[in-house]
Amino acid sequence: MNFDKCVKDMSDNQSLFDNEPLVSILIPTYNQSEYISTTVQSALGQTYNNIEVVVCDDASTDSTPDVLSRLSDSRLKVSRNISNLARVGNYRRCLHELARGEWVLMLDGDDYLYDPTYIEKAINLIGQKQGIDLVFSNILRRRDNLGGILETNSANKRMPPLIDGKDLFLMLADENISIFHCTTLFRRQKAVNLDFYRENILSSDWESIHRYILTGKVAHIDMIASVWRYHENNATRNRTAQERIENLAAIINPYDAAKLARTIPYDRLDRWLYRYLYKTAITDVRKILKQDDLIGYRQYMQYLRIIHPRVYRNVKYSPRSLLKYFRLLILKILVKSGG
Repeated sequence: MNFDKCVKDMSDNQSLFDNEPLVSILIPTYNQSEYISTTVQSALGQTYNNIEVVVCDDASTDSTPDVLSRLSDSRLKVSRNISNLARVGNYRRCLHELARGEWVLMLDGDDYLYDPTYIEKAINLIGQKQGIDLVFSNILRRRDNLGGILETNSANKRMPPLIDGKDLFLMLADENISIFHCTTLFRRQKAVNLDFYRENILSSDWESIHRYILTGKVAHIDMIASVWRYHENNATRNRTAQERIENLAAIINPYDAAKLARTIPYDRLDRWLYRYLYKTAITDVRKILKQDDLIGYRQYMQYLRIIHPRVYRNVKYSPRSLLKYFRLLILKILVKSGG
């Protein structure tokens, strides 16, 4: 349907969008000139009628502003920050200041929507099932370093189509579940009330979303909705030990929020925290050691010991972690001694 014609017809038929809530597709971007046009076009290409596409350029220094200036559509709004707010700060401005929709989807400037019917299907589902506060789906990973091949993701194979948010929260510790940010459609006002993107960490999206699902129902549409680009400039690609330490807030904060809400028994929450923290920490430690970062390893383990002594012990004395640690330690000693 031609959107310009829709706007004209609204003067004769004010009820055109009465049953179609406004959806804001928010696109934060910084120095992504080679990707941003594809991202914007994928949002404008959605079959759902009542959308606004809001691009927030975080003071890019490349040709991103020029690329955006060549895109013309009545549903497209482009805002440019006076100064650089950084990734999470730009998320916050998009949601808290620029979005007008009842529902929001955040789409990073280097990712893109894969299926043009996704928003339409999600809104139709929300209209059919009462109490849905969030809809998400699956992704493909695009490997730009391998010629742009698209890889499937193994997450969400055991996801039911509709689930209470608290039950999904508890599944996060044991199941291979990923509420992919670039597929997540959520209620704007609820997200604002929960102070979305309050933590300046790599997984600020999951820290926010995992607190959000503690109330309401969650729907999962088993389809490929978006493509996540994997390239050398990804923020999450080469995490430092300090960033991994800070990122543990994406687990601790939702746990604290769940305890405060008192809707999940404390013993179940404590088991959740142990299992989720353990599986995250064991991965973090192996990757830190793979980077030959002994200092970072010790800092990470020291922090882990403070927040959860049991997880600390089990991670520290796991056979694989011990083997990697002592191999690296011996190598460092040999290099230092000139052997």
